[in-house]
Amino acid sequence: MTIHLGYGGSIEIARESAGQRLSFELCSDDVNVAERRFSVDFDYSLLRTGDRVAIQTTDRQNLQLLDQHEYPDALCYVHVDEAGGIRLYRKFFDALNGDKSKALPLMRPLQKRQITFDLYSNDFRCLAQVQDYEFTTTRSAIDITKLGDEFRESYANGLIAGQGTATCFWDYKYSTCGDGIGPESELPHYLAQLILRTQLGSSFLGKFFLHRPTNKDEGKEDFLFYEARCIITNCVMAINPSEPVMTKVDFITTGEFKLKSGIVDEYLLQESGDKVLQEDESGILLEA
Repeated sequence: MTIHLGYGGSIEIARESAGQRLSFELCSDDVNVAERRFSVDFDYSLLRTGDRVAIQTTDRQNLQLLDQHEYPDALCYVHVDEAGGIRLYRKFFDALNGDKSKALPLMRPLQKRQITFDLYSNDFRCLAQVQDYEFTTTRSAIDITKLGDEFRESYANGLIAGQGTATCFWDYKYSTCGDGIGPESELPHYLAQLILRTQLGSSFLGKFFLHRPTNKDEGKEDFLFYEARCIITNCVMAINPSEPVMTKVDFITTGEFKLKSGIVDEYLLQESGDKVLQEDESGILLEA
């Protein structure tokens, strides 16, 4: 019998906002070229630093926001500061840091533009500072005696649902997950922000690992994890004297709930280590 001592457990999450759209009017005075920063006329709290957005005009004309940008749309990561100002970045961690020198240069539009932000799902990232997590899967029993024959086969086995909790050391600054082989990190601070996102929903895609390699030399070892779309229902901040600040989130699952095993997705990389991207900015998976 194989015994796992808990070292393999971890969580990866992907920001799940596909299909959501925000609209606003962009004026010349909204853009500060020197600061590489612009403002919007909707509640800026709807966007979170690190969100990936596709920006375009409603009439599909030239965007006139990014300097030397000839296309009617752009795919960027956003940094939202305390005053609601927005900077745009090509890379996720540049957006987290909000460094002005790495922000994309902007230009003032020649006239008012109606702009839309379409939120895109991000790649999976390791949730940093996880202390523990647990989840429960249940199957609902369904009375099928009154259903017609055409529906009985679909519903005889019931529906699977899940719920769980995760506890993390609360952090709002960048830190790695620590195993050295996982993907980029997502901070627990994002989960505390996510539950406040009432208009766009507080959902994320989650991978809950039961076992994973613990060092780079075991990179070919099989992974074992649950995968599900989750909605945060409760977020607790625990503050005690002389102890680290803790975050505890409760979540429920929606849609399919899968137990997967095998090697996680691997992507074709450039010499720099960045992914080779397709036209939709998604990575190219390596064939097994």
